[in-house]
Amino acid sequence: IKMDTSSTTLHLELWEGTVPTIVSLCPDDVTALTVPDPIYVMIPRMGYLANIVNTVVECFQDSVPRVGLNNEVWFEWDKQPLNWQLPAGVLYDICSNEGTNSGGNIPWRLTVHFQSFPSALLVSCSSDKAFEQHYFHSIKQGLFIEHGNSAAAMSLELKEQQQLWESLCRLDPSSFYLVDNRLHRRTSGCDPVAVPVRLVVPGADPASTPIIIQPFCKLEKPRVGTSGSEASEAALVGTMTVGDLLTQNAVVVTTGSGHAGERQVAAEPRVMAHGTLLPLSAPLVEVW
Repeated sequence: IKMDTSSTTLHLELWEGTVPTIVSLCPDDVTALTVPDPIYVMIPRMGYLANIVNTVVECFQDSVPRVGLNNEVWFEWDKQPLNWQLPAGVLYDICSNEGTNSGGNIPWRLTVHFQSFPSALLVSCSSDKAFEQHYFHSIKQGLFIEHGNSAAAMSLELKEQQQLWESLCRLDPSSFYLVDNRLHRRTSGCDPVAVPVRLVVPGADPASTPIIIQPFCKLEKPRVGTSGSEASEAALVGTMTVGDLLTQNAVVVTTGSGHAGERQVAAEPRVMAHGTLLPLSAPLVEVW
């Protein structure tokens, strides 16, 4: 799939999207005589919380224990630890969706911690290298899903990986798409077999961890009644929509009835991408 001019323009504009944010130091971490003032940052939607860690450490290093500087930095919103693997824009949209007084408003108010990493809730990210490895694992996983084989992922040269990583850190879309376009040229003539997509479903309350679903989503939807091996190419009909994606993956919410495990299909799901509500009738390939 080759992006036309309008799609390219939209993608470039998405790279410019930011979330105005106030970051405060957790009072429990303060060892100075006074609590330092919060810092104000613009977090890129396409970036990650890891992109602002160095800035946060530099601003608060004189107010926390020296040993704390060697620990893993982590962020929370409304007492909810934030998943560092998700893009900042996705995290903000999750917080906005909760509808509490402390979320869904500009600026986004975060608390940073230098101690007591919640290892039971968050996966450890001990270094920039660990985050980089996670990032490329996701890219290669997405390429495999898109093409149905590992050829595209294996064609990603080391210098191209470095260029992708540096373009993400610098938020340089031009450099990023130079590599992206080369990947598309290598796979020209090979139509995508599926859309690499992740559904991030907020929990029932602000303190709960979001559920991440990574389905295998073909570009076309199967006829009603077909599944598994029966859903052959001959059985595919129509274009997969955002609503179809939710239906096929049974996006559900807890009923709140008190019965463990009891669930129901969400009556009116709200699907967001880059802060924009998506119509359920939108073709998934166009949203992609």
